[in-house]
Amino acid sequence: MASRTVSGPAPKGPVPTRTVDLERFRQGSRTRAGAISAWAMYSNPFYASPASLVVQLFVLLLLGCDSSSSGLGPGTGGCKLAEVAGLSVGETARFQGASARTICVSATEPGEEYVMVTTSLAESGLTRLTIENEGVAPVVGPPLPSPGPHDAEGQPLPFRELDALRSNDRLHSALRELERRQLPVMVGEPSATGLRPAPSPGATASVGDLMTFNSQSKSACEDPKLATGRVEAVSDRAIVVADTTNPTGGFMLADFQHFASTFDTLVVPLAAEHFGAASDIDANNRVIIFFTKQVNALSADVDDSFTAGFFFSRDLFPRVSPGPPLGSCASSNEAELLYLLVPDPTGLAGNRIATEDVARFTVVTIGHEYQHLVNASQRLLGPSGPRQFEESWLNEALSHTMEELLFYESSGLSPRDDIHFQDLGQGEVDALNEFQRLNFFRFLEFLKSPALNSPYDAEVSIATRGAAWNFLRYSADRWGGDDAVLFRQLVSSPSTGLQNLAGALGGLSVVLDWVGDWSVGLYGDNRVPGLSPRFQDLSWNSFSLFESAALSGPYIATSKLAPNPLLVRQLTGGGSWYYRFGLEQGTVARLTLSSDGGAPPPSVRATVLRTR
Repeated sequence: MASRTVSGPAPKGPVPTRTVDLERFRQGSRTRAGAISAWAMYSNPFYASPASLVVQLFVLLLLGCDSSSSGLGPGTGGCKLAEVAGLSVGETARFQGASARTICVSATEPGEEYVMVTTSLAESGLTRLTIENEGVAPVVGPPLPSPGPHDAEGQPLPFRELDALRSNDRLHSALRELERRQLPVMVGEPSATGLRPAPSPGATASVGDLMTFNSQSKSACEDPKLATGRVEAVSDRAIVVADTTNPTGGFMLADFQHFASTFDTLVVPLAAEHFGAASDIDANNRVIIFFTKQVNALSADVDDSFTAGFFFSRDLFPRVSPGPPLGSCASSNEAELLYLLVPDPTGLAGNRIATEDVARFTVVTIGHEYQHLVNASQRLLGPSGPRQFEESWLNEALSHTMEELLFYESSGLSPRDDIHFQDLGQGEVDALNEFQRLNFFRFLEFLKSPALNSPYDAEVSIATRGAAWNFLRYSADRWGGDDAVLFRQLVSSPSTGLQNLAGALGGLSVVLDWVGDWSVGLYGDNRVPGLSPRFQDLSWNSFSLFESAALSGPYIATSKLAPNPLLVRQLTGGGSWYYRFGLEQGTVARLTLSSDGGAPPPSVRATVLRTR
């Protein structure tokens, strides 16, 4: 008999609340719990809490049965069961490895519907999974989209869909891999001081000064590509420089001053709180923000695309190293430096992009790249450094989290608010569009193909980045402590990737278990009533955001099980697939899972969720 985890509605305690129309916010949703309820795994056929026995709640029965079981008649799926009971809506049963070989699901009510979520909890690699079924009925769901929000005049409040020009995120993954392969980090030789400054204080630049930088992004320490820029603004924490050969018709002096001021007052304090301090190797207490057409040129050969900016750890290395902990990098700029896209209305340097479009995502790009700078600073030059560069997927997840934090700071909202788009005012929608919008479209790319993508995939695609951000947010919410403590621990840890996350959350088995629960929530959260808090995204109602952008549903790829077909699916480590099916009253469906002709490996989890 298979072991099962029984879950269902759990009592929900007090949660962080907003002062913005809280009662309306709660309509149509459920009260959230700040803490995650416990659950138990039992090997006996039944489990019910004393309270559930008193009130006579439904008890689930999902039993493994082998292929030799005799049938109970038409529509039973050929399962021999001692008793048959039904799952309540929102309840789940979990099977893993060999216990998932054959699962029997029974119905006691008319029109029951389910989804079986199969997840690979392997750290890497592909698992081939075959699904056979008997006794299923057609399925109608998922629920239809709800109407989007409107302003006082009855007009829709748009959550902007992706623009005609789309963000080209591939450069970031290439840079992170270049750093790990080419930069000479001598791990094991500790830094004497941590976040070391230059031997003597650096001179503060003045407006009008000319500065020359290597903007090469395809090689770490060779083949420099030099560009000269003019200092346009100097603030307490920033030196803003514009390439002298940038296209005309771009940013004005007031724009550069705004970016410098916003960096000082918004980006730096938020990053310092949540991730730590950047280094100051040129001893000027400032970060150089270089607006250059060289960034535009990176996407010139990719239609309808742009690269918003980048940071390269190469610039934190000495040109000539006096010895450990860091080796020499001859083309380093020896400065804390961010590279930013510039307006190009006529397409002189790359794809055409208007000034107002670049302005709209400049601050969020600065925030994203600044997290990379802080991360590299802490790992290369921090008190316990040098340490290996963070794995790309987690480094990007932290930078996308910085984008999310900018949204919270600018909107006045908070994590764990279960933000539903219908409850946002115009100012909050504006903040969403400026800072958080692209996180959701990256996340949607993952939901389009969740079997072959993963939050911790070594090949960091746009889909991986969306999944990694969302899983990190889920993990922080389920962990339940101060977000800043968790994120700073991830940045300062000697570990990387899954081991880094495991060290912060309580072990690798915990992280992988949470990946399985998160995968169930991707389908059921905010759509299936009675869902256990452990599956819930406590911060976001993502589907409401997709609906508000007038995107076509159902927003997550699934398969409808029809009677008797054979379905084959490959799952990458951390990936999931969703099989939807119905049951007629009084029938039993048998679902048979196999991998390469045998039982599923221990890393495969199957969770059955009743949805209707």
